[in-house]
Amino acid sequence: MSTVVYRHENTRSAKIGGVKHVYKEKIIDGKEKGLSFHVLVKQGDKNFMSINVLQKGDKFSVRTKKGDKVDDKEMSLPDLMKFVKANKELKFVDTYLSERSKYGRRYRKASKKSSKRKSKKASKKSSKKSRKSKRRSSKRKSKRSKRRASKKASKKTRKSKRRSSKRKSKRSKRRSKKASKKASKKTRKSKRRSSKRKSKRSKRRSKKASKKASKKRSRKSRRSSKRKSKRSKRRASKKASKKASKKASKKRSRKSRRSSKRKSKRSKRRSKKASKKTSKRKSKRRSRKSRRRSMKGGAEEMVGGARRRRRSKKTSKRKSKRRSSKRKSKRSKRRASKKASKKTSKRRRSRKTSKKTSKRRRRRSRK
Repeated sequence: MSTVVYRHENTRSAKIGGVKHVYKEKIIDGKEKGLSFHVLVKQGDKNFMSINVLQKGDKFSVRTKKGDKVDDKEMSLPDLMKFVKANKELKFVDTYLSERSKYGRRYRKASKKSSKRKSKKASKKSSKKSRKSKRRSSKRKSKRSKRRASKKASKKTRKSKRRSSKRKSKRSKRRSKKASKKASKKTRKSKRRSSKRKSKRSKRRSKKASKKASKKRSRKSRRSSKRKSKRSKRRASKKASKKASKKASKKRSRKSRRSSKRKSKRSKRRSKKASKKTSKRKSKRRSRKSRRRSMKGGAEEMVGGARRRRRSKKTSKRKSKRRSSKRKSKRSKRRASKKASKKTSKRRRSRKTSKKTSKRRRRRSRK
């Protein structure tokens, strides 16, 4: 059987201007749990308000929530009526409370038959209780007498035990005092010895630590001085090597320039000499030819043709010699340029390798 006397529920939701509006109201009133109601008003995600009320005996627990704020209170019925009238959203609760007396009773009246039965049961229970109490009192008296007799006997035994225990305790105390004195003396002596040993050990350790620290410092200073000297030596060696390499490169470039100039001058001189010789020979030949022509007539013309042929062969041989000399000079120039380029490439490689080795040494020294 449900004990609910009144129930009311109403929900309303709608979209106004693209914003969802929700309104919920609920009331439950019953005989066992009492009155409870709930209100929810929501406009979108930001505007939010809810009120929950539960009856607990004569008082009501009220929880109000607005946004992230929560408030819990306990009220009596008149305070609740004031709270309901002050809030517009709880108008439906105010109307119900004004008409609450119409909707059935909140409790049951006991009937006459049930009251009679209850009185009979109470009289029976009281008679049983009186009998039980009498029995318990008699049992208690007998137990008390037994306890008293046992207590007297136990007191006598306790006294005798106490006397013997006192004697034994005195003896044990005397012995314990003597033993404690001896032990204290021994402990004092052992403490003194241990303290002396500890002081000696601490002094030795401090001396060792100071020696180690001084050694470490000296080692560090030596290492730092060595590193600095090595760095200075490296820098000086690098500078000297750079200067020497620059000087050597300058000397080589100068030598190569001078050798190339000398070779060009020699080739020019040789070409001039060869041209002068050829011009002299040609002039001599021409003069000889003119003389021979004048001296000799048509018979000698046949002999002159053979001579011309010989001369043409000689001139062709000279031309071939000149060409070979030019070729040789070109080849020598090419070889010289190749040697110079090889030397420059070797220098660059040596510089790169020296830089790499210096970098590796620096890294090792830093590590």
